[in-house]
Amino acid sequence: MEALQNASAELINQSDLDQTLSKIVTELVQKLDYVSPSVYLLNPDKQSFSVRKLNVPKVAVEAAERILGKSIYEIKFDIKEENLLTRTFREGKINMTNDLYELLIPHIQKIGARLIQNILFIRTIIVAPIDIEGESIGILVLASKQKDIPEVELNVVKTFADQISIAIYNSQQSDAKQKTTSQRSKEDAQDYRYMPDADIPPIVLTEDEITEIQSTVPNLPGFYRDAWKDLGFDSTVMNALLISQHTAQSVQRILD
Repeated sequence: MEALQNASAELINQSDLDQTLSKIVTELVQKLDYVSPSVYLLNPDKQSFSVRKLNVPKVAVEAAERILGKSIYEIKFDIKEENLLTRTFREGKINMTNDLYELLIPHIQKIGARLIQNILFIRTIIVAPIDIEGESIGILVLASKQKDIPEVELNVVKTFADQISIAIYNSQQSDAKQKTTSQRSKEDAQDYRYMPDADIPPIVLTEDEITEIQSTVPNLPGFYRDAWKDLGFDSTVMNALLISQHTAQSVQRILD
């Protein structure tokens, strides 16, 4: 329970996804005694997923890199592959195995998987889907030194997977807030231009008042462009004359 509370507090205090995932996998090791927790997330291509965060002893990482011939972070697992990772991703439910090889087919040979499993004293591996609104976006993998995993422990694993989903969702929302996208122009939106204000009484103007106000409103650049279109000004000259209202008015007075 303490580990879950710490993870939840981390979600509140952090908007950086990597920092949050680091905290979660650390809690899984330190407080719940899991071995090598790993988080796999869907890649932008939506056709594969890769390791995003793990907490594995250095000796196991080095052994895995020698056996795999590359860093675990460099491996892309195609969602169409037939292994326990991809099956869990597709099915959206927790799976378990006592054979690491079942997770990493075809990226590792059976003898190599057994070597890594023996180094970490792994007896059972739990694979849980990470999803947002029913759509799989990743996998949480936990290894245990215990042979039998009770149902209550699987529920805890599912809760941690949900915590990761929340972390990813919060990160996406934080990124979205930092982007400004123009949705529409309020100047042209009818509901903004004519929305009545209950606290302002109607203003009724006479025709003379309207005419007087219009006489004080300066002409816009579009007026001058239309008036001068037959004069043969190129765009450079036209823009130069329209830099200031005073210049435009002076030219128009000359033409008048």
